[in-house]
Amino acid sequence: MSNHLGQIYSTTKNAEKYIVLNSQNVELSGNVKLTNGNLDVSQNLIFNNFSVTDKINFRENSGSTSYNIINNNLTANNDASLNNVDICGNLKVNGQTQNSKVFMRMNTFLQTGNATEQTITNWTPVISEPANLYQSSTDIFRPPRNGHYSINFQTSLESTTNNSVNARIKLYQTDIFGTLSLVCRSHESEANDPFLKSRFLNMNIILYLVPTDSLYITIQGDNGYSMPASPYTNLSIHNVD
Repeated sequence: MSNHLGQIYSTTKNAEKYIVLNSQNVELSGNVKLTNGNLDVSQNLIFNNFSVTDKINFRENSGSTSYNIINNNLTANNDASLNNVDICGNLKVNGQTQNSKVFMRMNTFLQTGNATEQTITNWTPVISEPANLYQSSTDIFRPPRNGHYSINFQTSLESTTNNSVNARIKLYQTDIFGTLSLVCRSHESEANDPFLKSRFLNMNIILYLVPTDSLYITIQGDNGYSMPASPYTNLSIHNVD
């Protein structure tokens, strides 16, 4: 059967029977049911006015399953441009989980010292997103992913003797190769004074960190001193990329 709009005819291809609809466009206003066989599209299958609330369900011999077109397309080495993407779970890029927010705040208890440089040990995690960013006093921040992180530390070292002159705080980083580096420090020095002193010290730096890096902070005076607890002493770290 044929007319000026197209043709419908039967033929055989590779020993298989076909019905051919030879027309520029074929419009189907009802349902198309494939009870036995496959739908083979040699070029593009285009959906117009496809809503995010629409669903496409596929059934396999083992039962009913769902096929996610977006996931399949993104994992097939294809480029994709998406607007307004809301991710409720984890996002992995090259196998690495990308946390949308990474931040931590630490409090401390009173710690005393002398002229010997010592590591701050009395850390207490107050906020951690995600959890377990704090590992130990020599690994105070374990980044969940590669990135740039802003590190802010402040304290007020109070002298306990009247001949205190110097006060120092230092931030150390150990990288993936085990190399220890002094990356930031704050130092206040004054002439000898017969009165007890409180010295405000602060460090603020942005570092590129990977999950295998570790950080720790030391304090040092030239005589007896004490580092007061929070809120005088605080540490906060958050990602900036």
